[in-house]
Amino acid sequence: MRQVNRKLRLRESDSQSRVADTLLFLAEGQSKQENTGTEIPNLPHRELSSLSGLARETVTRVLRKLEKKGLIVRDQDIIHIPDWSALEKTIV
Repeated sequence: MRQVNRKLRLRESDSQSRVADTLLFLAEGQSKQENTGTEIPNLPHRELSSLSGLARETVTRVLRKLEKKGLIVRDQDIIHIPDWSALEKTIV
C-alpha cells in the first residue's frame, strides 16, 4: 500500500524526483549496505526509464545531474548512494 501511495504521489513530480525515488526503491529491495553508503546494481537506463515512467534520455540526463551534485556515484556495475537522506530530500 505504501508503494502504491508513493507512485501516485510521484506521477505529478518532476523527473529528478521520479529517478531519485526509483533509485531509493531499488535500494530498499536489493541494496548492499556499506560503511560509506548504499550500493545498487547499475541497471541499463532503459530499465530505469521503464521503472520511473520517463524517457531513457531523460533518465540519462537526470543521472548526470545527480552525479554532479554528489548524490550518486556511478560505476560500471554499481550505483553508489553515499547519503540516502540527501537523495531522499530531492524528492518533491
